[in-house]
Amino acid sequence: MGVLPNEIAGKIGITQRQLQRIFQKQLGRAPVQIYTKLRLDHSRSLLLQTELSIIEIAVASGFGSHGQFSKRYRAAFGYSPHFERITAK
Repeated sequence: MGVLPNEIAGKIGITQRQLQRIFQKQLGRAPVQIYTKLRLDHSRSLLLQTELSIIEIAVASGFGSHGQFSKRYRAAFGYSPHFERITAK
């Protein structure tokens, strides 16, 4: 799933809690929320710009399963990845 917040905090010499406070103050969200948004934005680009299968896109975007990916995608964008792809054509 990529680099975890505690790994990032350790690399820059602060605690995970300090990192969370900085993200919350500067961006209004927790690090994990920002990371999830970046992964979903990446997956949306792949969905619209490639012919990769939805499962391949889920894996390329760091999601453990098609179901997990579809659920998060729907929550973020209001519709399923499959619907996005068929309506974009």
